[in-house]
Parts: sequence; C-alpha cells; structure tokens
Amino acid sequence: MQDEEELLQKIENERFKNVYRDKNGNKIDSEKLEELLRDPDYKIVAGECIDNFYISTVWLGIGFGLGIHYFETASFKDGKFIDVINRYSTLMQAKKGHQEIVKLMKENLSNG
Repeated sequence: MQDEEELLQKIENERFKNVYRDKNGNKIDSEKLEELLRDPDYKIVAGECIDNFYISTVWLGIGFGLGIHYFETASFKDGKFIDVINRYSTLMQAKKGHQEIVKLMKENLSNG
C-alpha cells in the first residue's frame, strides 16, 4: 500500500479528471470499477446500527467533490436515507471517520 501522504498528493493532482481508484488507491479502469461496485463485500467499508439509525461507509470508486473523495459515510433512519455525513479520500480516513461518527452518534443518543 502507498504511503498515505503520497496517495493524497496524487489524488490532489488528479482534481477535475475522471480517475477511478480501488480501495487501496490504485488506479483502475472502468471495467474493474464496475466489477468491484457489484461486490458488496468490497464496496462496504463499515456499517453499524444504532437504535433505528444505520451509519454506512462505502467505497465509491470515482472521486467526488473538489477534494476528490473516494469514500463516503451516510446516515439512514428506519431504512430511509437522511444525509451524507462526510467524504474521504483514503480508506484509512474512511475507517477512522466512520468510527468517530459512530462514537458521536452513540454519545448523542445516550444523552437524549
């Protein structure tokens, strides 16, 4: 796996270009992107139910937004989409961000 800072610099340099990347930051073509997007075990980074909420972090494969984000965490309530909470450029950021959001959600719900 590439060094985190090196990968972030490569991603920044690709701003406004259609570049597909796997979860580890390696460039892939559109056929590989489609194959990986069909695999839920690959696409889903993390998911957790908290009361009637579901927090989901997934790999997107193509960069979104000005910061070129390949992952996003979204919230759902009673099975319905609420909002995108955050987006990330790397798998490491996505895993850490997911854990932080879950922790905050649990704290907020326990405090009423």
